[in-house]
Amino acid sequence: MIKIERVIRDNIALSYSTAFHGQIDLWFIHGLGEAGNCFFDVFNSILVSDYNLYIPDMPGFGDSRRKTNGMESLVEIIKSFSQSRPVILIGHSLGSLWCLKSIPSLGDQVVAFVNVEGNLTKDDCFLSSMALKHSSAAAFKNDLLMHVRSLRESEGNLQRYYQNLKKADEQMCYLWSLDSLKETGEELAGITYDNLTLEKIYFWGRQSLGKRSLAFLQQHQLLNQCFEHSGHWPMIDETDLFYTKISQFISNLKSTSE
Repeated sequence: MIKIERVIRDNIALSYSTAFHGQIDLWFIHGLGEAGNCFFDVFNSILVSDYNLYIPDMPGFGDSRRKTNGMESLVEIIKSFSQSRPVILIGHSLGSLWCLKSIPSLGDQVVAFVNVEGNLTKDDCFLSSMALKHSSAAAFKNDLLMHVRSLRESEGNLQRYYQNLKKADEQMCYLWSLDSLKETGEELAGITYDNLTLEKIYFWGRQSLGKRSLAFLQQHQLLNQCFEHSGHWPMIDETDLFYTKISQFISNLKSTSE
Protein backbone atom coordinates (compact mmCIF):
# COMPACT_ATOMS: atom_id res chain seq x y z
CA MET A 1 0.00 0.00 0.00
CA ILE A 2 1.50 3.32 -1.13
CA LYS A 3 1.36 6.05 1.50
CA ILE A 4 0.73 9.61 0.30
CA GLU A 5 2.44 12.28 2.42
CA ARG A 6 1.53 15.97 2.62
CA VAL A 7 4.08 18.40 4.05
CA ILE A 8 4.84 22.12 4.13
CA ARG A 9 8.52 22.88 3.55
CA ASP A 10 9.73 26.47 3.41
CA ASN A 11 6.12 27.58 2.82
CA ILE A 12 5.77 25.19 -0.13
CA ALA A 13 3.01 22.56 0.15
CA LEU A 14 4.10 19.22 -1.26
CA SER A 15 2.26 15.93 -1.78
CA TYR A 16 4.39 12.89 -2.48
CA SER A 17 4.72 9.13 -2.40
CA THR A 18 7.83 6.96 -2.49
CA ALA A 19 8.09 3.56 -4.15
CA PHE A 20 9.86 0.72 -2.34
CA HIS A 21 12.49 0.40 -5.05
CA GLY A 22 12.07 3.91 -6.47
CA GLN A 23 15.25 4.99 -8.24
CA ILE A 24 13.82 7.93 -10.22
CA ASP A 25 11.86 10.95 -8.97
CA LEU A 26 9.01 12.42 -11.01
CA TRP A 27 8.11 16.04 -10.27
CA PHE A 28 4.76 17.36 -11.52
CA ILE A 29 4.53 21.16 -11.92
CA HIS A 30 1.14 22.79 -12.43
CA GLY A 31 0.27 25.90 -14.41
CA LEU A 32 -1.16 29.39 -13.88
CA GLY A 33 -3.92 29.66 -11.28
CA GLU A 34 -3.78 25.92 -10.75
CA ALA A 35 -2.71 23.72 -7.85
CA GLY A 36 -1.01 20.37 -7.59
CA ASN A 37 -4.34 18.58 -7.26
CA CYS A 38 -4.69 18.56 -11.05
CA PHE A 39 -2.10 15.76 -10.98
CA PHE A 40 -3.41 13.80 -7.98
CA ASP A 41 -4.68 10.93 -10.16
CA VAL A 42 -1.04 9.91 -10.55
CA PHE A 43 -1.23 8.38 -7.06
CA ASN A 44 -3.66 5.80 -8.49
CA SER A 45 -1.73 5.28 -11.71
CA ILE A 46 0.69 2.78 -13.20
CA LEU A 47 3.58 5.00 -12.05
CA VAL A 48 3.01 4.79 -8.30
CA SER A 49 4.72 1.43 -7.68
CA ASP A 50 7.90 2.17 -9.65
CA TYR A 51 8.71 5.83 -9.11
CA ASN A 52 8.85 8.46 -6.38
CA LEU A 53 6.16 11.01 -7.15
CA TYR A 54 6.26 14.67 -6.04
CA ILE A 55 3.57 17.30 -6.59
CA PRO A 56 4.17 20.79 -5.17
CA ASP A 57 1.74 23.68 -5.02
CA MET A 58 3.78 26.45 -6.59
CA PRO A 59 4.30 29.65 -4.53
CA GLY A 60 1.05 31.57 -4.22
CA PHE A 61 -1.11 28.68 -5.43
CA GLY A 62 -2.97 25.91 -3.65
CA ASP A 63 -1.73 25.75 -0.06
CA SER A 64 1.62 27.43 -0.74
CA ARG A 65 2.25 30.99 0.34
CA ARG A 66 3.44 33.70 -2.02
CA LYS A 67 7.23 33.90 -2.41
CA THR A 68 9.20 36.36 -4.50
CA ASN A 69 11.91 33.74 -5.09
CA GLY A 70 9.55 31.05 -6.37
CA MET A 71 12.02 29.79 -8.97
CA GLU A 72 14.75 29.27 -6.41
CA SER A 73 12.26 27.64 -4.03
CA LEU A 74 11.33 25.03 -6.63
CA VAL A 75 14.97 24.14 -7.26
CA GLU A 76 15.71 23.99 -3.55
CA ILE A 77 12.80 21.71 -2.71
CA ILE A 78 13.67 19.36 -5.58
CA LYS A 79 17.26 19.14 -4.38
CA SER A 80 16.11 18.69 -0.77
CA PHE A 81 13.82 15.74 -1.48
CA SER A 82 15.46 14.16 -4.53
CA GLN A 83 19.02 14.65 -3.28
CA SER A 84 21.19 12.87 -5.87
CA ARG A 85 18.47 10.74 -7.53
CA PRO A 86 17.65 11.30 -11.22
CA VAL A 87 14.71 13.64 -11.81
CA ILE A 88 12.10 13.75 -14.57
CA LEU A 89 10.10 16.97 -14.80
CA ILE A 90 6.46 16.98 -15.95
CA GLY A 91 5.26 20.54 -16.49
CA HIS A 92 1.71 21.51 -17.48
CA SER A 93 0.90 24.75 -19.31
CA LEU A 94 2.87 27.62 -17.73
CA GLY A 95 4.41 25.05 -15.39
CA SER A 96 6.49 24.04 -18.40
CA LEU A 97 8.22 27.42 -18.21
CA TRP A 98 9.10 26.82 -14.55
CA CYS A 99 10.63 23.54 -15.66
CA LEU A 100 12.60 25.16 -18.46
CA LYS A 101 13.97 27.78 -16.07
CA SER A 102 14.90 25.23 -13.40
CA ILE A 103 16.75 22.78 -15.67
CA PRO A 104 19.99 24.84 -15.85
CA SER A 105 20.16 25.00 -12.03
CA LEU A 106 19.46 21.29 -11.63
CA GLY A 107 21.92 20.33 -14.36
CA ASP A 108 22.49 16.68 -15.21
CA GLN A 109 20.18 15.58 -12.40
CA VAL A 110 17.25 16.20 -14.79
CA VAL A 111 17.29 13.27 -17.19
CA ALA A 112 14.05 13.99 -19.07
CA PHE A 113 11.22 16.48 -19.48
CA VAL A 114 7.56 15.84 -20.30
CA ASN A 115 6.06 19.10 -21.56
CA VAL A 116 2.26 18.98 -21.24
CA GLU A 117 0.46 21.63 -23.30
CA GLY A 118 3.29 24.00 -22.40
CA ASN A 119 3.99 27.32 -24.08
CA LEU A 120 5.77 27.04 -27.42
CA THR A 121 4.56 30.14 -29.26
CA LYS A 122 2.76 33.39 -28.53
CA ASP A 123 -0.55 31.71 -29.38
CA ASP A 124 -0.32 29.65 -26.19
CA CYS A 125 -0.64 32.75 -23.98
CA PHE A 126 -4.43 32.82 -24.18
CA LEU A 127 -5.04 33.49 -20.46
CA SER A 128 -1.76 35.09 -19.41
CA SER A 129 -2.00 37.71 -22.18
CA MET A 130 -5.04 39.14 -20.38
CA ALA A 131 -2.58 40.64 -17.89
CA LEU A 132 -1.56 43.21 -20.50
CA LYS A 133 -5.00 44.82 -20.24
CA HIS A 134 -4.63 45.60 -16.55
CA SER A 135 -2.40 47.78 -14.39
CA SER A 136 -3.21 45.96 -11.15
CA ALA A 137 -3.08 42.35 -10.01
CA ALA A 138 -6.54 42.57 -8.48
CA ALA A 139 -8.14 43.72 -11.73
CA PHE A 140 -6.36 41.01 -13.70
CA LYS A 141 -7.43 38.21 -11.38
CA ASN A 142 -11.01 39.46 -11.36
CA ASP A 143 -11.01 39.46 -15.17
CA LEU A 144 -9.57 35.94 -15.18
CA LEU A 145 -12.26 34.71 -12.81
CA MET A 146 -15.02 36.30 -14.87
CA HIS A 147 -13.62 34.77 -18.07
CA VAL A 148 -13.28 31.27 -16.60
CA ARG A 149 -16.70 31.54 -14.96
CA SER A 150 -18.23 32.31 -18.35
CA LEU A 151 -16.67 29.16 -19.81
CA ARG A 152 -16.93 26.65 -17.01
CA GLU A 153 -20.50 25.57 -17.78
CA SER A 154 -19.27 23.98 -21.00
CA GLU A 155 -16.12 22.26 -19.69
CA GLY A 156 -15.96 20.15 -16.56
CA ASN A 157 -12.25 20.78 -15.98
CA LEU A 158 -12.92 24.49 -15.64
CA GLN A 159 -15.15 23.85 -12.62
CA ARG A 160 -12.14 22.52 -10.69
CA TYR A 161 -9.79 25.09 -12.20
CA TYR A 162 -12.12 27.91 -11.17
CA GLN A 163 -11.94 26.80 -7.53
CA ASN A 164 -8.13 26.73 -7.63
CA LEU A 165 -8.01 30.11 -9.35
CA LYS A 166 -10.24 31.69 -6.69
CA LYS A 167 -7.74 30.55 -4.06
CA ALA A 168 -4.66 31.72 -5.97
CA ASP A 169 -2.66 34.76 -4.88
CA GLU A 170 -3.54 37.64 -7.21
CA GLN A 171 -0.03 39.10 -7.22
CA MET A 172 1.56 35.78 -8.20
CA CYS A 173 -1.02 35.29 -10.96
CA TYR A 174 -0.20 38.73 -12.35
CA LEU A 175 3.58 38.50 -12.07
CA TRP A 176 3.72 34.94 -13.39
CA SER A 177 1.57 35.92 -16.38
CA LEU A 178 3.73 38.91 -17.28
CA ASP A 179 6.88 36.85 -16.87
CA SER A 180 5.47 34.07 -19.04
CA LEU A 181 4.74 36.50 -21.87
CA LYS A 182 8.37 37.56 -21.86
CA GLU A 183 9.63 33.97 -21.60
CA THR A 184 7.34 32.79 -24.40
CA GLY A 185 7.91 35.64 -26.87
CA GLU A 186 6.87 34.86 -30.44
CA GLU A 187 8.51 31.43 -30.37
CA LEU A 188 11.18 31.86 -27.68
CA ALA A 189 9.79 29.19 -25.36
CA GLY A 190 9.55 26.74 -28.24
CA ILE A 191 13.11 27.43 -29.34
CA THR A 192 14.37 27.06 -25.76
CA TYR A 193 12.53 23.75 -25.51
CA ASP A 194 13.85 22.58 -28.89
CA ASN A 195 17.41 23.40 -27.82
CA LEU A 196 17.28 21.19 -24.74
CA THR A 197 19.75 18.35 -25.11
CA LEU A 198 18.04 16.04 -22.64
CA GLU A 199 15.33 13.53 -23.57
CA LYS A 200 11.95 15.21 -23.97
CA ILE A 201 8.43 14.73 -25.29
CA TYR A 202 5.52 17.12 -25.82
CA PHE A 203 2.01 16.01 -24.82
CA TRP A 204 -0.94 17.87 -26.33
CA GLY A 205 -4.71 17.70 -26.54
CA ARG A 206 -6.37 17.62 -29.96
CA GLN A 207 -9.07 20.03 -28.75
CA SER A 208 -6.62 22.56 -27.34
CA LEU A 209 -3.29 23.13 -29.08
CA GLY A 210 -3.30 26.05 -31.50
CA LYS A 211 -2.32 25.81 -35.16
CA ARG A 212 0.87 27.84 -34.72
CA SER A 213 2.23 25.64 -31.93
CA LEU A 214 1.26 22.47 -33.76
CA ALA A 215 3.12 23.79 -36.81
CA PHE A 216 6.13 24.49 -34.60
CA LEU A 217 6.14 20.89 -33.37
CA GLN A 218 5.98 19.59 -36.92
CA GLN A 219 8.51 22.03 -38.34
CA HIS A 220 11.09 21.17 -35.67
CA GLN A 221 10.22 17.45 -35.76
CA LEU A 222 9.80 17.33 -32.01
CA LEU A 223 8.79 14.06 -30.37
CA ASN A 224 5.16 14.45 -29.34
CA GLN A 225 2.07 12.60 -28.22
CA CYS A 226 -1.42 13.69 -29.20
CA PHE A 227 -4.37 12.89 -26.92
CA GLU A 228 -7.26 12.73 -29.35
CA HIS A 229 -10.05 13.19 -26.83
CA SER A 230 -8.38 15.82 -24.65
CA GLY A 231 -8.41 19.53 -24.20
CA HIS A 232 -5.85 21.48 -22.15
CA TRP A 233 -5.80 18.91 -19.30
CA PRO A 234 -4.98 15.49 -20.85
CA MET A 235 -4.01 14.18 -17.39
CA ILE A 236 -7.68 14.57 -16.46
CA ASP A 237 -9.42 14.04 -19.80
CA GLU A 238 -7.57 10.77 -20.55
CA THR A 239 -6.06 9.92 -17.19
CA ASP A 240 -5.07 6.28 -17.68
CA LEU A 241 -3.64 6.87 -21.14
CA PHE A 242 -1.75 9.96 -19.96
CA TYR A 243 0.13 8.16 -17.20
CA THR A 244 0.62 5.06 -19.34
CA LYS A 245 2.32 7.22 -21.98
CA ILE A 246 4.63 8.68 -19.35
CA SER A 247 5.47 5.16 -18.22
CA GLN A 248 6.23 4.12 -21.79
CA PHE A 249 8.38 7.20 -22.36
CA ILE A 250 10.46 6.40 -19.26
CA SER A 251 10.74 2.74 -20.24
CA ASN A 252 12.12 3.79 -23.62
CA LEU A 253 14.67 5.99 -21.84
CA LYS A 254 15.83 3.02 -19.80
CA SER A 255 16.10 0.72 -22.80
CA THR A 256 18.19 3.17 -24.82
CA SER A 257 20.57 3.80 -21.90
CA GLU A 258 21.29 0.09 -21.31
